[in-house]
Amino acid sequence: MEREFTHVKLERGEGIAKILFNRPEKLNALNPEMQNEIGEALKIAEDDTEVRVIIMSGIGRAFIAGADISVMAGQTSFQYREYAKWYHEIRQQMQGSSKPIIGAVNGYAFGGGAVVAFATDLIVAAQGAKFGQQEINVGHIKGASYLPRVVGRFRAAQIVMLGEVITAQEAHSMGLVNWVVPDDELMEKAVEIAGKLIRKSPKALMMAKQVLNIQNETSESAADYYELEVNSLCFGTPEQIESMEAFVEKRPPRF
Repeated sequence: MEREFTHVKLERGEGIAKILFNRPEKLNALNPEMQNEIGEALKIAEDDTEVRVIIMSGIGRAFIAGADISVMAGQTSFQYREYAKWYHEIRQQMQGSSKPIIGAVNGYAFGGGAVVAFATDLIVAAQGAKFGQQEINVGHIKGASYLPRVVGRFRAAQIVMLGEVITAQEAHSMGLVNWVVPDDELMEKAVEIAGKLIRKSPKALMMAKQVLNIQNETSESAADYYELEVNSLCFGTPEQIESMEAFVEKRPPRF
């Protein structure tokens, strides 16, 4: 029986799990209940052997408009730390997933929403999508720890220190998103990308994701040797043999 959530919808089929943020009356702003449900939905998708790719998107006018300010108001520093450590944990959970995660960003991805969006592996953004690490505007910060690795120090400083809204096209030019599509084609494009990923070896995708993540945290030479080791592990597996045979025979692989 499918788990029933309050602030998240989990849809599974044809190798894809869609995690849809479902608090549209609050522009999908994050409260503790929604945070817990996102983590639980990710675990269900991770544990489901039929799921090959995960898509995350929002219902309504926003992806995630940020943290629920009403939850944060009046918190002490230690109360806020307990609340905010979820952002660290969800990034670790998403990046540690063995499956590719596509962010299909509709509407606003501000604050905590930007954190979630930028923790995905590939991002397709609707033309009307808007991004921003706007925490500086309410007296704290977010994004300074990871954005320099994505866009470089000076772009990251612009995003974190100014706290301005970034359009989908601006995000694309900065290298923050992969594709920008008309609003009504967002999920269609995300599913198209997922379909391409499903035709790849699941273990090779898992290894690729590991190397892509570790290269941010170590030297290039160490990451290069790590890639050699995990790439070698792919060879001789049933998936790798089938991938190579399918390529030679000019047919889709069968996993």
